[in-house]
This record gives sequence, structure tokens and C-alpha cells, in this order.
Amino acid sequence: AELARNGVTTSTVGLGTEFNESLLTKMADAGEGQAHYGQTPEDLEDSFAEEFQILNKACLRKVTLSVTAGTGVVA
Repeated sequence: AELARNGVTTSTVGLGTEFNESLLTKMADAGEGQAHYGQTPEDLEDSFAEEFQILNKACLRKVTLSVTAGTGVVA
């Protein structure tokens, strides 16, 4: 929960039938992320697209930009 408050979440992926759905769901819930399941890799395409979209947005948080004017430049 503390990590999630700071913008760090945990999502999980289960592929096929040989995974512990209960464990993956609990991990995702605890990490305030999402649990994704699919029988084939193709089943997970939308899930991965969604997760990458979230990551892309997250990369732009808390950004600071500093600009120093060069000699002779009036700011």
C-alpha cells in the first residue's frame, strides 16, 4: 500500500492453466495493480497494451525541468 501511494503498483500475468490464480490475484490486489489471465499469448495482447499505456503515463509524473539562460540571454 505504501508503494502504491508513491505511484508504484504491481500487476500480475497468468498464462495457460498452470498458475496459481488466487496467489496472482492477491499479489495484484496488495500492489493495487491488476491481475491478467489468458490461455494464449494473444489473449493477453490487450492487457499488455493497457499496462504499457499506464507505464507510459507514469513515466511523466513528478518531472522537474530546469533551464539556465546562456550568457547574453535575458530571461
